[in-house]
Amino acid sequence: IASKHLLDCIRFWIEKYDIDGWRLDVSNEISHDFLRQIKKVSRSAKKDTFILGENWDSSYPWLHGDQLDSVMNYELSYPLWKYLEHKIDLSTFKNMVLTYLATTPKNVMENMFNLVGSHDTVRIKRRLNDDMRRMKLSYLFMFLSAGAPNIYYGDEIGMTGEQDPDNRRCMLWDDTDQNKDFYHFTKKLISLRKTHPSFQTYDYHFIESNLLMFTKEKDDDHIFVMINNGSSKEIIIPKAFKGSYINLINDEKIELHDKILIQEYGFLLLQKEV
Repeated sequence: IASKHLLDCIRFWIEKYDIDGWRLDVSNEISHDFLRQIKKVSRSAKKDTFILGENWDSSYPWLHGDQLDSVMNYELSYPLWKYLEHKIDLSTFKNMVLTYLATTPKNVMENMFNLVGSHDTVRIKRRLNDDMRRMKLSYLFMFLSAGAPNIYYGDEIGMTGEQDPDNRRCMLWDDTDQNKDFYHFTKKLISLRKTHPSFQTYDYHFIESNLLMFTKEKDDDHIFVMINNGSSKEIIIPKAFKGSYINLINDEKIELHDKILIQEYGFLLLQKEV
């Protein structure tokens, strides 16, 4: 009786109010069988409804096409958090990310709900000791990942906060309380993601280095990324990557020769100049 009532509710809200989908809280604690029923009922009521689950662990068993269409992508958040918090080293970070890529269906990955913070977590700014440089690194990686980047309200203007309920502070509407630099940085990432198809590709082609370094490629769009999650470092540039580039953040030209100094918690987002 209870399951029929819930399924009837799903059909009612779709048919009566034409909603587009459902976000299922703690979906990994719902039986696979019932999730399949939810999918069937919602799709029969409206063929393009979307089922988003809140799974905190590896979600492969739920993503075979018969249950959830996507999940809140904590499996990508975990390695990013741990790396930026200096809880794991670069090698471990890359291995965790590669494991995620290998175990997540590619057709699902493009629909993933990517996030660096939510109503259930410490704000990303506080997680990174309220350091806006480090916060930029988290957003940069999220926007360079396949799936849908999601901004927890207020992150874009530098809101901070501990665990719930401190992470749910009232929005800062006064311009004088807002971090305009990060706001414009977020807008820039949004613009770049819309114009550079490589941002949305699955793979990060990691380059052997003591710095987080990778490329992303789609058709003629080639992006070269360097992220320094630590103190200032002089980095040796691999021979294949020497040459002229455009810094996509400020549109300035940059020449890569043998070495380059990357500032503490700095980064370069480059496109090869044709």
